[in-house]
Amino acid sequence: MKRLLALMVLGGIFFSSAHALAVSVVDPTTYPLTSNQPFSITVKVFNDGVTKLEDYSVGIQSEYPYKSLAGEVYTQKIGDINGKETILKTFRFLTYDNVIEGSYPLKVFTCTGQCGAKSFAVQNLQFSGSANIQISQYSFNTSELAPGEVAQLTIQLKNYGLGLASDGIINLTNVVSSYTPFIFLDKPSAYYIGDIAVNQTKNVTFLVRVNDNITKGVYAMPVQINYDNIAHDLANVQFEIVSKANLEIFKIETEPLQPVRGSEFTVLISIENIGKGEATSTRISLEGDYIGERVSFIGSLDEHEDDIGLLRIFSLSGEQLTATLTYTDDLGTHTITQPITLTLGPAPPLSITPFILGVFALAGVLAYMFRKRIFKKKQ
Repeated sequence: MKRLLALMVLGGIFFSSAHALAVSVVDPTTYPLTSNQPFSITVKVFNDGVTKLEDYSVGIQSEYPYKSLAGEVYTQKIGDINGKETILKTFRFLTYDNVIEGSYPLKVFTCTGQCGAKSFAVQNLQFSGSANIQISQYSFNTSELAPGEVAQLTIQLKNYGLGLASDGIINLTNVVSSYTPFIFLDKPSAYYIGDIAVNQTKNVTFLVRVNDNITKGVYAMPVQINYDNIAHDLANVQFEIVSKANLEIFKIETEPLQPVRGSEFTVLISIENIGKGEATSTRISLEGDYIGERVSFIGSLDEHEDDIGLLRIFSLSGEQLTATLTYTDDLGTHTITQPITLTLGPAPPLSITPFILGVFALAGVLAYMFRKRIFKKKQ
């Protein structure tokens, strides 16, 4: 029994029949193929035998991602093929838009007569595509980035292109407006992320601490990604550094140091801003059973600045007070309370000396008046 052989050079496909016919697909004009690209492909038909083969046709079936062109014929008549004869037939196509990188089948067929029955074979052609990595979104796990704070930055990358991005390295430019905004704690600012396939997303997280020396304001940190040995600029990561004050009460004392019950005295409350931002609307209030001043207004305190709140007490019924420190910064209003226990000395005993002196003075006045009266009678 005789056989028909069809061989495709790009991968090898075979037909079998009663005749020795070889069909091969010659390399496309451009390879690998890309999206929206016109190309030509040639089919070589070779009669491997010595017997003439009659009334043959060869064709290619137009299927995605191979688009037929107007005016082109995709079943071409060969006719008779003598022994050891070679026939070349060329077909022109246009590839579709946005074909993702990969291998796609091309269907080649032969037939005789009216081509009622076709013998198909498949040859896979390779498409190449370029990756296009972009930042799809980014976020910090807190909206309150302040100097010294620890935060997590998550950057989501997506491949919007048509090809694989190989051996990606994301690089955060950690110098912004002469500042180094972050200290990277868990991984370096240039970090290997591997491959990203077409339409794949990949999240990269960085644990960072905000630099103590950065000032409040809005910053934009450039981001790059290197893949396929080419550096690509991505969108900036924007963030805002806020002012965060941190006030504390570090000393409470009285003037005099040992208040006496029933006497007027002053409570002195010392505070300090140990934070990295300005505190405004600062005030100290006292709560308790007493008669006196209730609020001491301080105003604003810069970083590392201190001040004293003075409150006079005219009469205190008990010994328990509560001091409340209130201030405002970029993060809102903050309140700190601290209980105060005063130890008051007893009221001094009533002294008899002034009473005795008063009695003597009164006696002297009476004696003087009495003598004066006797003197007038003698006259």
